[in-house]
Amino acid sequence: MDRASDYGSEGCRFDSGRAHHYACCVHQRLDIQGLRAIAVILVIAFHYNLGLPQGYLGVDMFFVISGYVISLSTIRNVRSEKRFNWQYFYRRRVRRLLPGAAIVAILSSLFALLALSPFGPQQKTATMLMSVATYSTNFALMKSNYYALDSASNPLLHFWSLAVEEQFYFLWGPVVFAVVAINARRNRLSTQVALIVCGVSVAVLSLALFVLLSRYEVTVISWRGFRGRAQDGFLPSSFAFYSPFTRGWEFMAGVGIALVDSRILRKNSRTALAHCIAMLGLALMVLGISNCFGVWDSSTSLTPGLSTWAVISAVLGTSALLWAGNRQAFTNSLFAFRPLTYMGDISYTLYLWHWPIWVFGIAIYGTNNWVVSIGLLLTLLFSAVQYHLVEDPFRKGHLYPQGTVTKLVVSFLVVASVLMVGLNFSASKIGVKLIGTTPEQLIRHVTDEPCSAQRVTFGDASTCRYRPKKFDSLVILVGDSTAKSLSDGFVTATLNLGLEAMVFQQSGCPFQVSDSPFSQFCKSRNNDVWSAIRTLKPVAVVVSNLNYLYVDDIGLPGVPIGSTRVAWANETQKVFAQLQKLKIEGLLVQPVPEFASDVRYEVTILKPHVNGEDRTLLNRGNEFLNGMETNAVMKVFDDRSILNLYRQFCTSGFCSQVKNGKFMYEDGSHLSSVGSMAVAPEVEQALRLLFQN
Repeated sequence: MDRASDYGSEGCRFDSGRAHHYACCVHQRLDIQGLRAIAVILVIAFHYNLGLPQGYLGVDMFFVISGYVISLSTIRNVRSEKRFNWQYFYRRRVRRLLPGAAIVAILSSLFALLALSPFGPQQKTATMLMSVATYSTNFALMKSNYYALDSASNPLLHFWSLAVEEQFYFLWGPVVFAVVAINARRNRLSTQVALIVCGVSVAVLSLALFVLLSRYEVTVISWRGFRGRAQDGFLPSSFAFYSPFTRGWEFMAGVGIALVDSRILRKNSRTALAHCIAMLGLALMVLGISNCFGVWDSSTSLTPGLSTWAVISAVLGTSALLWAGNRQAFTNSLFAFRPLTYMGDISYTLYLWHWPIWVFGIAIYGTNNWVVSIGLLLTLLFSAVQYHLVEDPFRKGHLYPQGTVTKLVVSFLVVASVLMVGLNFSASKIGVKLIGTTPEQLIRHVTDEPCSAQRVTFGDASTCRYRPKKFDSLVILVGDSTAKSLSDGFVTATLNLGLEAMVFQQSGCPFQVSDSPFSQFCKSRNNDVWSAIRTLKPVAVVVSNLNYLYVDDIGLPGVPIGSTRVAWANETQKVFAQLQKLKIEGLLVQPVPEFASDVRYEVTILKPHVNGEDRTLLNRGNEFLNGMETNAVMKVFDDRSILNLYRQFCTSGFCSQVKNGKFMYEDGSHLSSVGSMAVAPEVEQALRLLFQN
């Protein structure tokens, strides 16, 4: 990514005629360029699925290198000029980073209109574009899982690491000012000791926070104050991954090595200690990248692939290699291989281009070897062209020599704002053109509409009353996000039957009894819903939960999948036994088929049609779980209490999310409002049968 300064990459130079000649021009660190190349190769290999599941550690390497290079360059500059020129510092950062980032972000956003779906990805790109312009992408993604499927439809996702790096640079100026001011005092020894203690304390606290949030996530979620945020999608491991506070120790590792190296000149002779430290650094890098820690890492993180020990190993290994490289270790020659150092020169541009090229490639052609090969070739080609024709001339002052960085920043912000508005406006128009509806309408349900009648609230549970002109009885729909996706058809069905309807739904909260292990974070809310049922006395309760999410995807800690399915069936039986005890009819509406693809990501201007999926290739375990649920409910009621909607979307061997040219799904596992209305007759018929004696 960012080369941070002239030190270690460009040798000696003046900047646009200014007399700021860094003392770092004593020598050039080609081994650092080689390390940058290795880091970007790891990241690209990870994103392109080339068999390096720990390749994301390349980002951690970049953070350490950035901390080292910017610190050493600043220290030597301060020593040379006896002051810290913060204006010059930030101007160089903007001239170095902004042109390339702006080009990639703007072009990616424009191409997203053609290659990405208007039902989510285009809006996400518009949001990300604004966060790129303000270097806040990491905060915009804080509720996202970096390893989730939908990340493959976000061409600007990778800017999160650049945002973290820029936040480090933003804080670096004030820190250096403070250090220079404190060091100006007479008692320099005591102030230096105080600064060292302060720096070490910050690094240790940052590392401790990273370990806590990434390794003991389940424990942290159970703490008071974290439960609600976890239900909203804000997971501690996501904070550990994206936050500058949990990444700060990586930069500080580089800063620490720079402070040590700034006190000595580079030795001309190699030492045995340098070779040993270099060997140790390589060993730690290999341990982290090869995922050796995965065998014994007992992390409870809900973010798959985030290995705490692998990250620590990579940071320590990079730090060791930087220290040894300043002492002429054998790795200097190893990493100074010319093709490797050239990739280090363009590493920032490689990082910028590789991800959007990959996202657009798989969006148009799918994931295959040709997409990988062509993607790698285009990444190298685009990066080389942009580096030599734009970035390098811009940084040297050959392009835009008289302009101010303020104009650059403001111009990018204006363009990003205009594009953001344009993308959101265009997405609605494109959506209507492709399938006759807007992205907002596709995911909007009756429960999202303003309540025109009286609201009913029991603690944390709240619902609108849906009433026909004349009604005798009440039916309540309860459950998680599947209940919400079913709500349109449910309300229509009950109104057709002359019944009042209420919907108590909460995404991520399955409706269960209070002591269910599957809803431990929703215990209070479920108790409130049960209180509503006892008070309102409906004639029937319709239950709709995304069962496989809690059984197959999340599961119970330490419990095999077979036993987890049995436990879920038992908990479902308890729900219907409780309804029977209350003399209330129960209807279980099982989840619709789960598709591997997501309709929001499939339809684009370049690919206006969506294919169905072979039923035998869908998750067969879901149908098996549905069968176990059926048997459990029939121990309490009869088969009239089960509604399975598979036949509405599947034949014996084929399933489709499109019916009569309309999209039935809003994502791979939830009905759209159109799909919900399409199954309303089925729900109505099931309720009729339920009320028959």
